[in-house]
Amino acid sequence: MGIGPGISAARYEVGPEVAAAVRAAGLARDGVLLAGRGDRAHLDLEAAIRAQVAGAGVPDASVRSLGLCTYGERERFFSHRRDGAVTGRHALVATW
Repeated sequence: MGIGPGISAARYEVGPEVAAAVRAAGLARDGVLLAGRGDRAHLDLEAAIRAQVAGAGVPDASVRSLGLCTYGERERFFSHRRDGAVTGRHALVATW
């Protein structure tokens, strides 16, 4: 299984309502939520995906990540969080 580019935890600070939803989904483990400023948290999407697929029985050794941050790599990726509403879109085509 592969995890493509996404915003990194360092750049993805969320409010308490998002953190509560992550907890309610049973994903607040394995570094998914990290301390942020005040009542905010940093959400590690890669860790959340890994937690979800582990819950579905996929061994972590079978998961590969590109480790690319869409926020930090302006020349390669669009980012709504970085650039606001004036961005492009990403697409992925996967085949078996």
